[in-house]
Amino acid sequence: MRAVSPPPPDADTGTLAALGNALRELRIARDWSGETAARYALISQSKISRIENGRTPPSLADVTQLLSAYQASDEDRARILALARSAAREFRSTRDNARRGFDRKQAELATFEKTGAVMRHFLPAGVTGLLQTRDYAEAVLRASGSVPPSQIEMVVEGKIARQEALADPERRFMFLLTETGVRARLAPPPVMAQQMARLADLAEAGRPEIGIVPFSVRWPGPPLNTFVVYDDRFVTAEVFNGEILLHDAQDVAYHLAKFEQFWAVALTGPDAAVFLRAAALEYRRQ
Repeated sequence: MRAVSPPPPDADTGTLAALGNALRELRIARDWSGETAARYALISQSKISRIENGRTPPSLADVTQLLSAYQASDEDRARILALARSAAREFRSTRDNARRGFDRKQAELATFEKTGAVMRHFLPAGVTGLLQTRDYAEAVLRASGSVPPSQIEMVVEGKIARQEALADPERRFMFLLTETGVRARLAPPPVMAQQMARLADLAEAGRPEIGIVPFSVRWPGPPLNTFVVYDDRFVTAEVFNGEILLHDAQDVAYHLAKFEQFWAVALTGPDAAVFLRAAALEYRRQ
């Protein structure tokens, strides 16, 4: 029997209706048809119709893409995202991402990164796509088996393209790795050495901000999973078979606090660079 993903929890119908109406008003204000909106937002016309009619709880990614396409004002964006957080609860499995297309996944992440001011990445087990070298990204994807071999090059290109966001002076990126993530050999030693050297260069430059929690300090708790906090708006948390989007203010505050606890004991700036260069040298010697 084919596995079926669980349906999303029920959302409040009043909130869904208000969200749909607000998005419809923005579309009409641009004098766009549903087909035009679908083309610019990369969402099917039928799904936009279901969202506007309150029949489908949209993901936060859907709402963010629509707001960007409609060039919503800051006031409208804040109001509609607040509605979206109340209406949307989402778990997306790896199977869901495969069905939707891995290129769409990279496009969604790029949208999140372009619309956020401060992004905090907690990385206990490895290096995230925004920091990966091309060889490291390819090696990790091939080893994980999460992406079909025929699509690996496309996904790698998407990761590399997203890295342009790191140069945006209006965005602040904070990446917090543990020594476990630095020493986890997810690629051949020469590739690991190259990856650590890149991280060292970035840490020394101070942009983006990179922290390393070494084994030599007392950790504020077990680092259970990878997560990213986008401003104080929402969190994406990774598990083995997918990811969870958390919009509740208490969930966001909890993850912000966890990030700060680990950041407080991390090596940063030149100290992190020294640590990473030593790791790169160890990999070269292997």
